[in-house]
Amino acid sequence: MLRHDIEFDEVAHAIEDLGWDPDGETPIDLPTRDGLLIEVPPGEYAFPMDEQGGDQACTFDRLERWGLRGLGDSPDEVRFRTASGESGWFIRADGDSRDYLLENLAFDNTDDRAGGDIGNWLRARDGLEVHDVDHLGFSGAEPFCRWSILPAITSSSGSGRIVRYRKTGPSVFAGHGASDGGGGVFDHDGHLTFRDCVIANQGGDGGLYTGKHPGSIVFENCAFRNNDMAAIRLGAGCELRDCEIVIDWDDAHPENVLAQDISGDVLDAYHRARGVDEDTPAESPTRITNHPPTGTSGVYFTSAQYGKSGGGIYGCDIRIESTYDRGMAAILINPSDAIRDLHDTTVHCDVDQRAVWFMDPREQRFDSHRQPALPWSVDIRNLTVTGQSDCRGEAAVILEGRHDSTISGLAVDMPNAARELDADSSTGVVRTDGGETDETTTPMNLRVTNDGDRRAFYSFRASGTRPREGVPDGQTNHHRDGNGAGGYLAPGETHTWLVSDRPGNCSTVGASVTLDGEALGDVPAMATPDYEAFADAWGYPPAEETDDGGDSGNGSDGSGDSGDGSDDSDGEDGVSPARVDALESVVETISTDLATAETRLNDHGQRISDVEVEQDSQDERLGDLDERVSANRSVFQRLRDALSR
Repeated sequence: MLRHDIEFDEVAHAIEDLGWDPDGETPIDLPTRDGLLIEVPPGEYAFPMDEQGGDQACTFDRLERWGLRGLGDSPDEVRFRTASGESGWFIRADGDSRDYLLENLAFDNTDDRAGGDIGNWLRARDGLEVHDVDHLGFSGAEPFCRWSILPAITSSSGSGRIVRYRKTGPSVFAGHGASDGGGGVFDHDGHLTFRDCVIANQGGDGGLYTGKHPGSIVFENCAFRNNDMAAIRLGAGCELRDCEIVIDWDDAHPENVLAQDISGDVLDAYHRARGVDEDTPAESPTRITNHPPTGTSGVYFTSAQYGKSGGGIYGCDIRIESTYDRGMAAILINPSDAIRDLHDTTVHCDVDQRAVWFMDPREQRFDSHRQPALPWSVDIRNLTVTGQSDCRGEAAVILEGRHDSTISGLAVDMPNAARELDADSSTGVVRTDGGETDETTTPMNLRVTNDGDRRAFYSFRASGTRPREGVPDGQTNHHRDGNGAGGYLAPGETHTWLVSDRPGNCSTVGASVTLDGEALGDVPAMATPDYEAFADAWGYPPAEETDDGGDSGNGSDGSGDSGDGSDDSDGEDGVSPARVDALESVVETISTDLATAETRLNDHGQRISDVEVEQDSQDERLGDLDERVSANRSVFQRLRDALSR
């Protein structure tokens, strides 16, 4: 029998052939032999769970040409729940599985607020097929929650389809890391298509948490409504097509519960499960009530440590109308991501948050995040942005570091926003729709080369600085305001930067500099504190202690020129008047910079305090993650066992 491109050898009737109890009183026995399709008549079926390494599941098997198909008129006529009432997995498939099917059935968490959650970890090398599956009942937070759907294609050449999957709540809305949300995609190398799916009223880490993996995903004609953290999370290289994204808490499921509002017997159950007793401090992260939800963005692209490029948003309707707590933006593109397109999309935002925000890839938010491959430009076509939000005092559309982007059709009606478009930190932005943007210039190539046999150093200031090629993250950095950069070069190495204008300052040690193929010429040397900041960061040797002198960046051979354009011939006391004037100017600059530095130090002191508070929060999250890692150790053990075979 052929179904959804899977060839089955035999078909078994769940009641007549396998003896399943449709009243749910006797747990079922689930055979998983290759080539078997089980057809299930309407009823309620209770499944047992075995334990492996602390995980409970109905099956941990490798599945091949296997399927489960409901025979009812709708998915909710064939329901599966845990026999014990505890939370656990129905399928926790081996990653070497392939060609298996779930169709026309439902998984029921029941209305229990503290147990009974069902997860499905659907790993396959190829041929994963999920069609017309509903997930019913109430979804809890840790430790009761499970990833409701966790598909992953483990081969880069494989693919899978999730069609008409629906999970609409209600749920506990707990903070980042305190709940699994509606589902996710991790450890995914192939391609997945989600089509005609609905994910709504899901707490935790987003309606679906699908951005952190090397693979690709396309969402077609899906709806994501009233989910925490973000209505939908995905990463560059993925596509969102013809989807509806809505945050309207006033119209959310009435039985959704914020974590801080859990009380009574349900709170007692969480305390028991999380080891809370009368000696547990009131502020302890172990208490579920200390995990309020994160706040709601609409679409959040982040591939984090994968630093991906490509993909985009096409023909989508995104509305942020009301929420319990604001998020960062209706559309937020993380610095780790460079999506290519934002086409034929409407964004409406009435909540006090940004509408469209492309964050700067030059400055990653966390050390573990990676910069995406160039180019970072985005092609914006037929984008409409409306609403009453003040965009937190900023523009309706923000492009940070998205150089050479193109805009053909941007209509903004946000009377409370500071302005329509902020592309100040993006050079080469081109608008063909008659709208206004900052005046742009054709970027120039600034090339720094080390022709010597020792490490060379450089630092320069120029507006619109961004890397072009041969500029590794680990040995370069931008100046604080983004208008310049510096770093070190190994012997024979070249770094090429794009700049909007001629550098105003440049200092090098052992390197030559050209601008659009011509020697840079006389340019004033760098002044503190930027030069000293790079000296500290990259270990610049003082110019007077080097054999090759401190070049001005003019392409000379290190002859010791001052770099200020003056004549270095000795005056009456061995120092030329021009040199004295230059030094006095430097002293004046240093004095001004010291005053500025004192102000910055005070600002940094406040920031450090803020960071310490954030660090405490991160430590709490790490504790939660440690619990989740412990819960998944068996997976890694099975992988090790498989590799040793």
